[in-house]
Amino acid sequence: MPLGLYKDLMRSATPMTVEQLAEEAKAQPLLVGTIACLVDLMREAYTDSIARVLRVISVVELVNEVDRDLYAASPVAEVMASTAMTAAGKALVSLTLYPHSILEPDRSSWDQSANSMAKFPEFLEQREFSCPSDPEDGLFQYAFGTRLGAFEHWSRDAKVFDNFNVFHRMDESWLSWYPVKSRLLEGLDQSSAVLVDIGGGKGQNLHEFSETFPQEHGRLILQDRLSVIDDIESLNGSIKRQAHNFFTPQPVEGARTYFFSRIFHDWSDERCREILRNLRSAMTGRYSKLLIHDFVLSDTDCFILQAGFDTHMMCMHAGMERTRHRWEYFLHESGFQVVRFWIPPDDSERIIEAE
Repeated sequence: MPLGLYKDLMRSATPMTVEQLAEEAKAQPLLVGTIACLVDLMREAYTDSIARVLRVISVVELVNEVDRDLYAASPVAEVMASTAMTAAGKALVSLTLYPHSILEPDRSSWDQSANSMAKFPEFLEQREFSCPSDPEDGLFQYAFGTRLGAFEHWSRDAKVFDNFNVFHRMDESWLSWYPVKSRLLEGLDQSSAVLVDIGGGKGQNLHEFSETFPQEHGRLILQDRLSVIDDIESLNGSIKRQAHNFFTPQPVEGARTYFFSRIFHDWSDERCREILRNLRSAMTGRYSKLLIHDFVLSDTDCFILQAGFDTHMMCMHAGMERTRHRWEYFLHESGFQVVRFWIPPDDSERIIEAE
């Protein structure tokens, strides 16, 4: 990747900030590290770009993370700055930025990730090292020669789309550690929907919810695109299915809970604000809750899986994983107040509760 980060760090006698490295590389700071400070986030343009590369390469100790958005050369950096290693950069990108892809046994899933990653340096150089934000004009489209978004592209290949749905059913349910009774069921208005799962796929979350907390028909609502809803062969009888595009106004008003699982990381801040604008007017003040099930990245010492997913979201969907600071500001900007970040035992995806 022709950013020159290793050489810049080797030349510096002291650690360098993300802003300094971005200036040297003539790239956006978000691509270099992670913009976690609220002051940085309040800039309308965000100066999106270098942050996310340094987050990943620091995890695998190719550079040293000294503090938030502050980096220094590691013993490996001298080797990485060599001409030979620079020439090998394209091969390293696929394995370093998305290391869990080599464990994926299905060939079609490997193709989706590795093909995009192989084009990563070339794409960034052509786009002047700016983070992609358009889901129909990002790295995925560049790599596969399409103008379709990744989800639409995958929906045309049953094998790839089935892999995606299976992956989303693998993890331990959030119901095992989030206090549903005290947070959602106490004070429940018996005339309102209990849980609206927006972009809920085949209904796995709602099925588990109905098994644990049985409800009358119509009080658990599954929403997704018409093609997904029509493809569901069986569904628990208490769950109502409803075709809905979350970029349009939310049709279910006054529900207790509006739930998004692994949705916002697929989209840029701008597109997520659009989703939330369409939801806000349907919510009842001091009653309705917004629950977001997604990663919350650490400001420092980020896990390799989380860092890899962030780069994966950027490459496949022009989306991103977000730090706590970015979640708080982004939601506040969209008219929501974070109530609490709920942390699971395994520190995987968290529940962000907001009103």
